[in-house]
Amino acid sequence: MKIRFIKDKLKEKKGGSTLFEIVVSLGLLTFILFYPLATFSLTHKENLLEDVLTTTMQMVSVEGGLTDRVQNITFENLEAKGLIPPGKSTDPAVRRAITISSNADARNGNTSALKYRDDADPKISIEIRYPADSEVKFINGLSKMIGANKANLPFRVANGTQVQWFYSLKGYILSEKINY
Repeated sequence: MKIRFIKDKLKEKKGGSTLFEIVVSLGLLTFILFYPLATFSLTHKENLLEDVLTTTMQMVSVEGGLTDRVQNITFENLEAKGLIPPGKSTDPAVRRAITISSNADARNGNTSALKYRDDADPKISIEIRYPADSEVKFINGLSKMIGANKANLPFRVANGTQVQWFYSLKGYILSEKINY
């Protein structure tokens, strides 16, 4: 019934084109207003994560690898920056969602994996993977508002509801740990 009403309005010369112009203008205006907010959200969170990565790399350099203490402080840093809900830095579900990996993984007392300053290759790499579910859903939602169909969305989703996008921040630093 509504489609017929719109078709009738478009056939009439009075007001039909104005209605169409208003609908198109509102869609574009909404997109123009909210898309910068979505991109700001993405870049702001990425900057916070870059700061956490930099701090983690400095700690890893001093410790000689990714230790349990460095991992705990990294999760506390994520919590302090508002990237983890308050009091959830030790929650196992949060620690499964956010992964920290290194080529010098000395967690659980694995001291043989530590890298020292005088090693042949003292380079320590670190990677933090943080889920980007809400940002991807927000940008895809904005794209749907202006008429994008499932095939034309900016971010592809593996299956209908579960988003599998991550911020992946990587860096490396030389070890400063001295082998006594």
